[in-house]
Amino acid sequence: MLTRLVVVAVLAAVVAVVAWRARRPADTTDAAGRRVPSELVGDTDRTWIVFSTPFCATCGPVEEQLRQRFPEHDVRRADVEQWAATAIDLGVRRAPTVVRVDRAGSVDLVLAGPDAVRGHLGLAALT
Repeated sequence: MLTRLVVVAVLAAVVAVVAWRARRPADTTDAAGRRVPSELVGDTDRTWIVFSTPFCATCGPVEEQLRQRFPEHDVRRADVEQWAATAIDLGVRRAPTVVRVDRAGSVDLVLAGPDAVRGHLGLAALT
């Protein structure tokens, strides 16, 4: 009887952790502190870099909404094929992935996918 309770408790804990991780925004902070090439960094205190692909339907709207929401920051678009080494270094696996860097090019925020961008930044629907 005790063994069954332990198994049920462990399974419930695993399900709870999986459900919690699924609800969390898909932002990744493991790239925090890394640097991007100076060509991607703007002249303002913060630069938002939208890593995109040629067929990304939400990359344009994300870029435009970032420009509207943060007019005091630079917003750049980086094609993952052209910036493959940087994208790999930052763990980019989805488009759009939005990276925020400071004036020195140090990463302080990475948001992977349109839902993470919208949820974290409170942007409008990205359709």
